[in-house]
Amino acid sequence: MGHPVTYAAGHRIFVEGQRAEHFWLIGEGVVALDIDVPGRGSVLIERLSPGSVLGWSWMFPPYRWHFDATAERHTRAIQFHGSEVLRLCREDPAAGFDLMQRFVAVLVERLQATRSRLLDISNTGG
Repeated sequence: MGHPVTYAAGHRIFVEGQRAEHFWLIGEGVVALDIDVPGRGSVLIERLSPGSVLGWSWMFPPYRWHFDATAERHTRAIQFHGSEVLRLCREDPAAGFDLMQRFVAVLVERLQATRSRLLDISNTGG
């Protein structure tokens, strides 16, 4: 279901608020997740390395990205179209349940990273 993609260093993969339709399995490179914080500008939340999953917003309405994602280094990944994966989940509920559990774990990890980073910023002023 996936196909290989390559991003040059500095390429913006997606932007907060844009429609979320895909997710990626990172095979090589580093992707930075950042968020715009009023009064502070862009704040790095997390760096994703090979083996990480990028993107979960395609799973939940309103299907909009919650972060910005930028390739910090030349990045190779496998890209999946969310609607195709959701169709597979509906057709095979056991596989769908397993996949959803995995993505919920990613979601919790990202939210905890965001919380920790924002607490750091508020405690240190930077």
